[in-house]
Amino acid sequence: MDTATFNAVLISLLATCFALLMILLGWIGARLHAKLDETIRILRAIERDLRGDLAKIDRRVTRIEDHPALAIPPLLREAPQ
Repeated sequence: MDTATFNAVLISLLATCFALLMILLGWIGARLHAKLDETIRILRAIERDLRGDLAKIDRRVTRIEDHPALAIPPLLREAPQ
């Protein structure tokens, strides 16, 4: 095998390896993108649940604070500073 043929085969092999590397990186990138989309979807659901729970707690605290039987007598309130 002469030098020109060897160089042609070597360049072809190098191009094939590069193409396989690009295919592998594309496949990994697509899987990573899908996982990130799924993670974002899950985090948004968690955020919605937490916001709902916080709103419920806020309503409960407001009811307790506004309840006349639990009102703080004026003498026990802190004086403004």
